[in-house]
Amino acid sequence: MSEITEYLPQQAPMIMVDRVYQCEGKGIVTGLTVRPDNIFVNQGVLTEPGIIENMAQSANVKREYEIKKLDASPAIGFLGSLSKLKIYFRPPVGSELITELQALKEVMQITLVKAKTLCGGELVAECEMTVLLRKE
Repeated sequence: MSEITEYLPQQAPMIMVDRVYQCEGKGIVTGLTVRPDNIFVNQGVLTEPGIIENMAQSANVKREYEIKKLDASPAIGFLGSLSKLKIYFRPPVGSELITELQALKEVMQITLVKAKTLCGGELVAECEMTVLLRKE
């Protein structure tokens, strides 16, 4: 996949995905290195809002990738809801996060996804999210 900013409406310092490892079918696997200058880092760890934003942006990268692949009109993704959220720990600066998302259900412009974030093979967080699309 080419430059990640092609798939995100966010600009620095709000970019919370810095690479895509896999994007196929109904899933995506993204990565993020937690840097000390990350806007969501506090006292040397990535805070809960940063973990959630990483998962939400991963979902958006997946949708934008599919839209570009189909050469369809651009759309803006919004986090509609967040449920079953469990955060097990806050990863320290220097950590590599791996976020895996799987689309569970798609109806019109609404997608339900299951997300989990790992760090060093340990589960950082998991949730279900509803992502809404609005055509530009």
